[in-house]
Amino acid sequence: MDYEALLESLCERRIDAVVIDGVAAVLQGVPTTTFDLDLVPSRDERNLSRLHGLLAELEAVYREGRAVRVLDLRELVAVKQRLGREKDRAVLPVYLHTLRERDG
Repeated sequence: MDYEALLESLCERRIDAVVIDGVAAVLQGVPTTTFDLDLVPSRDERNLSRLHGLLAELEAVYREGRAVRVLDLRELVAVKQRLGREKDRAVLPVYLHTLRERDG
């Protein structure tokens, strides 16, 4: 999946959304892989209409749940710690290591 192209498409269409989960971590230097792009879009009707248009073009799936906003890595770690799912616990050591390296 070409995340750069997807993020560029979001920006070009002025889609307001926050990038979360795996791609948020990757964009902040976490050495991990992911197979999807998770977003939390603004619930504004025009914004959702633009998002649905892009997803239809890409034949992508919308599941509610360059200048793009990204959930801060420290907050992403806190979310994963609170959720405590097995998949979250599995990535936490890498996320925390990246935080320590990044923050010195």
